[in-house]
Amino acid sequence: MSTTRPSGFAAARAAWDFNGLPREVVARLNGAMQEVLRLPEVAEKMLALGVEPRPGTPEQYAEVLQSENRKYAALLPKIGMKRD
Repeated sequence: MSTTRPSGFAAARAAWDFNGLPREVVARLNGAMQEVLRLPEVAEKMLALGVEPRPGTPEQYAEVLQSENRKYAALLPKIGMKRD
């Protein structure tokens, strides 16, 4: 099964991984990322790759990741696949 790593999504996900950073650093990084995600040219390129830009807080992003993980964790056994 192909992963998102060859497409650069693993690196993109790491860009939003703020675990262990001081709150003020997280706030500053998140603010900068929100500005970039709202740029029309960035949104256009992301959409062309099939990725929807979703600016938000780190907490909102964590909720999205948890939801996606639950969804796919439930799906994998149904199609005969295992999580690594």
